[in-house]
Amino acid sequence: MKRVLFLSLVFISLFSFSQESIKVMHYNLLYYGKTTSFCTSDNNNIDHKNNQLKTIINYVQPDIFCVNEMDASLADVNYLMDNVLNINGISHWKHAQVSGSYMINMLYYNSDKIHLVSQESIEGYPRQTDVYHLELVNNPEIKWTVFSTHLKAGNSYENREDRAYSTEKIMNFLANRNIENFLLTGDLNLYQASEQAFQNLTNPNEPDIAFNDPINRLGNWSSNPSFADVHTQATHSANTGCFSHGGIDDRFDFILVSNAIKNGTHELAYKNNSYTTIGQDGNHYNQAINEGSNNSAPENVIEALYEMSDHLPVSLTLIQNGQTTSTEILFNKDFNDQDLTSGGWSHFSVKDNERTWYIPSSQYGHNNSYCAKMSGWDASNHASVDNEDWLISPLVNMGDFAAPILHFWTAGKYNGTNLELLYSYDYSGTGDPNNANWTALDGYELSLTDNFEWKPSGNISLSEITDNFYIAFKYTSTPETGARAWQIDDIVLTAISSNEDISGQVAYTILPNPAYYKINVRINKTKLIQNYRLELYNNIGIKVATFELTDTDNYFDVSSLGQGLYFAKIGNSVQKLIIQR
Repeated sequence: MKRVLFLSLVFISLFSFSQESIKVMHYNLLYYGKTTSFCTSDNNNIDHKNNQLKTIINYVQPDIFCVNEMDASLADVNYLMDNVLNINGISHWKHAQVSGSYMINMLYYNSDKIHLVSQESIEGYPRQTDVYHLELVNNPEIKWTVFSTHLKAGNSYENREDRAYSTEKIMNFLANRNIENFLLTGDLNLYQASEQAFQNLTNPNEPDIAFNDPINRLGNWSSNPSFADVHTQATHSANTGCFSHGGIDDRFDFILVSNAIKNGTHELAYKNNSYTTIGQDGNHYNQAINEGSNNSAPENVIEALYEMSDHLPVSLTLIQNGQTTSTEILFNKDFNDQDLTSGGWSHFSVKDNERTWYIPSSQYGHNNSYCAKMSGWDASNHASVDNEDWLISPLVNMGDFAAPILHFWTAGKYNGTNLELLYSYDYSGTGDPNNANWTALDGYELSLTDNFEWKPSGNISLSEITDNFYIAFKYTSTPETGARAWQIDDIVLTAISSNEDISGQVAYTILPNPAYYKINVRINKTKLIQNYRLELYNNIGIKVATFELTDTDNYFDVSSLGQGLYFAKIGNSVQKLIIQR
């Protein structure tokens, strides 16, 4: 009963309606089907590549597969499709038309989901950029455009000028088209974000046509270990003749998205935290990708990536706008199983391992349940001791989640230091937590009374956390400060998750979106007016406003709401609403 009542206070479930997700993958295939003096049928055999690529595709499961360095031969384009994609009973893969010469770009797509409407090309040097106009099969009104490009390699002044020339042509093309949903995939051969080619894409004279890095990892990428987790080349450290070598230390491969996709203001939106450099664990800077252990993907996938190309592929997921979020519980540690370490929890004594976190045998917890307790009081000697003891959560995987919220209850008694709340990206999961980097959190309440009175922490926003992490409660006592006894209970972490379930269609529209001070809500079905109201939720699932629907055309004042992302809900239909100031 306690759990039901508690979760009803901290957890609001939002609903979604008919959606499809689209996974986009980009990969430089390294002279696929092309024989040169250095890439031969021995060290870059097409059938060997196909075997590796089958493993990779089966792991990633893309809907759109954009490639660079494909031989400009219809036979080779079909050879990949027939021997890698349309196998084992699968027959839905199609490809775009062959365009260009020598080494080309190519787009393969899942024709059950996606229809290729048309394609164009843009002049560039030394290669053209290919432009693919796509739409959803089951909803042709949802359209988007993919630019596939492979910019000039090298870091000389001339090479940088060639890259700038090609990206300037792309932006000139966009400036003369009315396109909202677009993305760019390719091996851009960029060394730093300040390079003119990248600035052309991301900071154009017309901001509305800008491309965006979905993970916003901008800086000097080349030979910089700070970007080791997003580097895509080179997968080999030793020289094998065909493959670039020297270890992985460059971010050459990208998928960039338009403002509309980044912000979810039109038909398609970028799915938060879906951008992935496949096979990149961040621990192989200047090493081969398969050197030692690499747990970012199964071992056979890591080996396939090593054998297939000197680049790593990148991917992201697009979702249909209005495919909103639901709040999900990532963990709920209530100690009622009387097991301190169940669910992946752990504790570690840095000082004084005679006194550690434990679960009292009596039900002293919140709502007369079990709880965890810690005290640095030496009862036999009636003294406070030097104690440092940690209670640590399991690793929280943020891959499909955003905006985590933490809530817990505490009770305490006697003098001493406050319980500390921290998080870490790099804790190993075992051993002394002081060997990792921890960041203190604030904005929470502790029970500071002297009679074990239970107090809620309040909802603690962890939105600053952007990667997988651990949460820890750190207890300390000393003879000088005293040994306060702390009890903790009902530690609940929730987060927003993309929900891809299928349900009813939207029965209303909101204009403008983004909005500023007023919104116009137009109801498509008049019967909704008498039965429903518009509810607005913020990005952590808290309802912030309710409006009664009185007509098919409704106007509401939202000037009191701050800038940001909201969810507008009528019945079970939810849409994203952006408010700008």
